Amino acid sequence: MKVVEEELDKGSLELLPENLDDLWHLYHVIREGDLVFALEKRRVKDERAETIRRDKGERRPVYIGVRVKDVAFDRYSNRLRIKGIIEHGPESGSHHTINVTPGKRIKVVKEEGWSDKDLERIEEAEASRPPVLLVSVDAGEGVLGLVRDYGLDVVGRVKHNVPGKSGGDRRAEMMEFFHRLADEIERVVEEHDVEHVVVGGPGFVKSDFASFLREERGLDAVVEDTGSSGEAGLIEMIKRGAVERAVEEARIAEEVKHLEEVFKRIGKGEDTVAYGKEECLRAAEIGAVEVLLVADELFRRAMVEGDEELLKAVEYAERTGADVLIVSTEHEWGERLKELGGVAALLRFALPT
Repeated sequence: MKVVEEELDKGSLELLPENLDDLWHLYHVIREGDLVFALEKRRVKDERAETIRRDKGERRPVYIGVRVKDVAFDRYSNRLRIKGIIEHGPESGSHHTINVTPGKRIKVVKEEGWSDKDLERIEEAEASRPPVLLVSVDAGEGVLGLVRDYGLDVVGRVKHNVPGKSGGDRRAEMMEFFHRLADEIERVVEEHDVEHVVVGGPGFVKSDFASFLREERGLDAVVEDTGSSGEAGLIEMIKRGAVERAVEEARIAEEVKHLEEVFKRIGKGEDTVAYGKEECLRAAEIGAVEVLLVADELFRRAMVEGDEELLKAVEYAERTGADVLIVSTEHEWGERLKELGGVAALLRFALPT
């Protein structure tokens, strides 16, 4: 995410989302009542046109401001749909949907100002993340590339002679190749603080190698199908959105890890877990919260409706150094969190009775 222009005294931020992850961040900070400006194509009638037929107008780029009524995140079409009423620009009062995709600049105006929580989310999106490691693998050949802000950086290659399918030593040589490639991956991960690994390739070798990485080296990797190997395979992975998926899956994995612990403690009857707004607020007030998990739907509704109980729980948890995670309800564990009232907490110590 790039912050193009900042006028916080006017409640305004001009933002440029760069990937699917940035759209997810915007989904959480744009709410009903906000004013969003963007360059859109609208039909503009030529009032000077002298014609018998009614002028339906030509679609032209116009800068409009829409008062937000609803925001929907569509991860399958890589866009954010912002629905509302035009307040600035042609056809004021008309309904309009701004489709935000990576690379589309928008300005978001919050008339009551940006909250610290929302600004932190923008700062998180803007901050430089650890690079993603892509590994293109085929029988006997592996190429490693780091995806950085400035592009793709090839940082390693491994070649090993693996016999054909009829070769007697094929399995042994394939294992030797896997070990050598895994050694190179571990070197790059350590040197560059890599958090996300994607393994891709045109055949079955990529899946076998990803399993090897997990079972033998304890490294999890996202698996991506490509039609090419080598550097061409790395570029293909980028074009297919593998980097964005790896980052998103890592975030979901963190959410799931904490939610599994919540349900584990509940199942064992432990007293270092809380759920429901009232209990979580009580825990947050006395600094007992270690991790606070809030369903995204509940958090968005709380921000729009001013749910003081939930918002105070979030505020107190942050003040006392707790990790606050806004959990996606688009996966099974997020739905299970909703069954607990949409909010749960892992506690540092039990609540006093």
